Amino acid sequence: MSHNLQPMTFKSPYRQGADDGFLMGIYLSAMSLGLVNSSRIPLLALVALGMFVAVPAIVYTFMRRYDRRLGRASAFAVNWMHGVMIFVCAALVSGAVMTVYMRWIDPGFISSQMETLAGMEGRFPGTTFDQSAMLARQMVEANFMPSAISISVELIFLEIFSGSCLAMLLSGILALVRRPQELRIKN
Repeated sequence: MSHNLQPMTFKSPYRQGADDGFLMGIYLSAMSLGLVNSSRIPLLALVALGMFVAVPAIVYTFMRRYDRRLGRASAFAVNWMHGVMIFVCAALVSGAVMTVYMRWIDPGFISSQMETLAGMEGRFPGTTFDQSAMLARQMVEANFMPSAISISVELIFLEIFSGSCLAMLLSGILALVRRPQELRIKN
């Protein structure tokens, strides 16, 4: 009697995170493009907000699927690294898309946003917003605009940092969900 048993193989959290991150990057790109075009089509602001609110649920779905695939081999650190990699890869994809958009598709986007902010100066005296508007006015007057790539790099760092915090929280939730199941199996 010969059994054709093959060892179970799993993708590393880095590889699985890259695969899931590519899909998440497309999602974040669509959300960002909707947001930047919401001044022309106001309904896109609501769509982008809904997409933003759904991000934790989507990432949890990716992480839960990977956690189930790993079974008993799963651990908090593995799930967290998977989540971090989702956001690293997603941020790179959406950063590239936003750089292309701000540099070649709508090259006047940054200056129009800065001019809009500068025009708000004096509307909220004594607030941080008013200080930001004053700084924007000075930058517009000096023709000192941030580049598309510098804005994209800042967005990439923001997405990776906030995504790693979210991934840590979701990994903890997965560990708490898994613990009662493991206790039931032992009994």
